[in-house]
Amino acid sequence: MDLIQRQPRLVRYILTALLISVVFVLALGVRLSWLASGHLADAQAAVGQKQYALAFEGYNRAIRNYYPANPYAKQAIKLAVAYIEDHSQKVNQDLQQLRGTLLSIRSLYQPYSSEFEWIEAKMSENE
Repeated sequence: MDLIQRQPRLVRYILTALLISVVFVLALGVRLSWLASGHLADAQAAVGQKQYALAFEGYNRAIRNYYPANPYAKQAIKLAVAYIEDHSQKVNQDLQQLRGTLLSIRSLYQPYSSEFEWIEAKMSENE
């Protein structure tokens, strides 16, 4: 009889913990998106002032705020690759920096693996 009376309380605790976890994950996702959008906006402002190296650093910071549904990280990767192709003075150094950034966001899988493969191919071309 005692077990039957405790079950509703246990279910309530589990649902409360689940709700708190969902709120925490949502808050974390919103914060990462907000940070990435700020870094991307700073990078775009630097492009407007023709400070391409500063923009590339902003792209890297936006990429580091990666989570699977973050649209700003994907946009930052495209812009960083475009920077390397069009404006980079130190192609190998910038490729290594972008490669390091992509490696830093790797978890159970490598996100943006096609860009990662492009970087590897470009680095081997330049050696």
